[in-house]
Amino acid sequence: MTSSKAQSALSQAGSVSVVSSEETSEMTATNGTPENHITYFHDFYDYGISYMKQGVQILTGDGGDECDVLKIVAIAPEAENLTKFYIKEMYSSDSKLPSEYPLADLYMCSNGNWDFFPTKVRYEKYTLENQPNKPEWDQYFMSRIKEESDVTPLIYVEAYIFDWNKDGIEDAFVTAGNTFPSNEDAKPNPPYYDHTAVYTITAFFLSGEEPLETSGYVTTYLTKEPVNEKNEIYRSYNKLENDFGDHMESAIQYDSKGGLIICPIFTFEDYDGTSEDDMILCDIDGDGNSELIVIISGIYNPIIVYKLVNGKQVEVFRVGTGA
Repeated sequence: MTSSKAQSALSQAGSVSVVSSEETSEMTATNGTPENHITYFHDFYDYGISYMKQGVQILTGDGGDECDVLKIVAIAPEAENLTKFYIKEMYSSDSKLPSEYPLADLYMCSNGNWDFFPTKVRYEKYTLENQPNKPEWDQYFMSRIKEESDVTPLIYVEAYIFDWNKDGIEDAFVTAGNTFPSNEDAKPNPPYYDHTAVYTITAFFLSGEEPLETSGYVTTYLTKEPVNEKNEIYRSYNKLENDFGDHMESAIQYDSKGGLIICPIFTFEDYDGTSEDDMILCDIDGDGNSELIVIISGIYNPIIVYKLVNGKQVEVFRVGTGA
């Protein structure tokens, strides 16, 4: 999805210390639920994300990849034999059908019998014409973009909104990004400014806490010089008239009057597409409180479980994903 520089930035983002196994066991002990129970998240694979054994959480810290976790939970019931709890039940009722939301067709599977989605989530998808008015979000995302460029617009893509800590203030899991897939025939339409950036950033805003960036990159590698393999210019807003730079992505930038324009990007590199981190709010261990499960976009990136501990988000477990 990103260049090597962007991948490096992504790997450094969202770093949170993991609590010890002893602390995790104490805060995830269950009451009134089966003594031994397991919960998997089903995507292409079944990822074990919670395994309570005699009231103690077994899956803590860095669990390795999905194969490593399956070894840890080898004596637990297999996912295919368990009840499915579809993620579409996480969303609050509004004008959309639940099937139109992210991850709606995926599910948790478990031998637990509690309410897996006690905290409902409102999902908002944004367009250029319908951008949110959130000064707190603006401050964080603009500060990240301005680390690289002062002439790049802030564009919101989507947000998951909910009250995790039940304080009456909405929390939000938000993605901003100014690129999108596009493969129609296009002529060059470069931005007015030279030093522009492209970015995708996802951050979680929990009331009373500093924003937590789960992943993100901001880069200024794009140029107005035409794509040219001989000159090692592989991605650009321009192409030579007789060149065949592929166009599979565009960026949103400013024109000379400060208006927003769509700028096709031409490339000789492979294009993996752009995507956003996803999240699930789900009680995976039966303690009556939802955990925040963050699915970092891109191959080999982790699924991370956060618990709310003393009003703070704390990373308690992660499992790596395959290609």
